[in-house]
Amino acid sequence: MFGPRNAGLWFRPTLVVAAALATTLAVPGAAHAAQPDPFGGAVPGDVSTGRGVLPPANNPPGAGAVVENAIPGAGETQTRFGPLDDTDRVFLVKVRQAGLWERPTCLHAQERAGSERVKEICRILASDHQQLDEEGRFVARQLNVAVPDQPSAEQQAWMREFWPMSGHEFDVTAVKWLRFAHGGVFAAIASIRANTRNEMVRLLAERANLMVNKHMSLLESTGLVQYDSLPHAAIGAPAVALAAAKAPVPKDSNVLRLPVVALAIVTALLALVSIRRVVRGS
Repeated sequence: MFGPRNAGLWFRPTLVVAAALATTLAVPGAAHAAQPDPFGGAVPGDVSTGRGVLPPANNPPGAGAVVENAIPGAGETQTRFGPLDDTDRVFLVKVRQAGLWERPTCLHAQERAGSERVKEICRILASDHQQLDEEGRFVARQLNVAVPDQPSAEQQAWMREFWPMSGHEFDVTAVKWLRFAHGGVFAAIASIRANTRNEMVRLLAERANLMVNKHMSLLESTGLVQYDSLPHAAIGAPAVALAAAKAPVPKDSNVLRLPVVALAIVTALLALVSIRRVVRGS
C-alpha cells in the first residue's frame, strides 16, 4: 500500500491539510477579525474642528491648561463672584465633558436604539445637555477657566463600545454607561453645591444637580439599568471618620473641666452626708 508509486498519492493530501492547519495556527484569532474603528481613527465626541454636536470651547486668553485633578483649596484665585479653586475648575470641566459624550450618544440613539422609550429619553438628554453646555461655557468664560473639546478617555471608550451596536444591544449598553456616569457625577455635583464659595459655580451646580437627578430617573424608567453593576455609595466608615475629624471642639477645654470637677465634689459630699444619716439612724 505504501510502495513508491502510492507514497506520493498519500503524501500530497496530507501536505494540503498540514498547510491549512499551519496557516490557521499561525494567525491567532483569524476567525475573529478585529472590528473596524467606528470613528475611523477620529476622537469620539471631539468638537475642536467645529464639526461636532456642540460648539468649540473658545477658551479665553490666559485661561491656562485644563485642570483634570484637584485638591480642595488648591490654585485658589479671587473673582468678583467669590473665591475659585481647582475643585470648582474640575467641576466646570466635568460639566463640559458630560455634554461632549452624552449629546452625540443620544443623537446616535435616534438611529440605533431599538426601544422608542430609549429614543424619547435620549431626545430629552440631548436637549438638556445642549443647554447645560451653553451655561457651563458662559460660566467658564466669566471665571477664566479652560474647558476641553474632547470627552475623557473613559467616555471615549464607552462610545467606541456601543457605537456599532443596534437594537436591544445598543439600548442595554448605552443605558448602562449613561446611568453609571450620571450616578458618579451626581455625588460630585452635590459636594460642589454644598461647599463651593463661588456664587456662579454654586448656581451652575444647583442647575446641574436637578438635571442629573432627572436624567437618572428617566434612564431608570427604561427598566434596563443594571443596579448590581453600579458602585456602592461612598458612605459608612470613611464618612464617619471625616465627620469626626471635622467635628467642632471647644476652643479651651478648661472651660468644661472646672464645672465637671465641682459637680463631682458636690456629689461626693451629698453621698457622704447620706451615709452618715443612715449610720446615725441605725
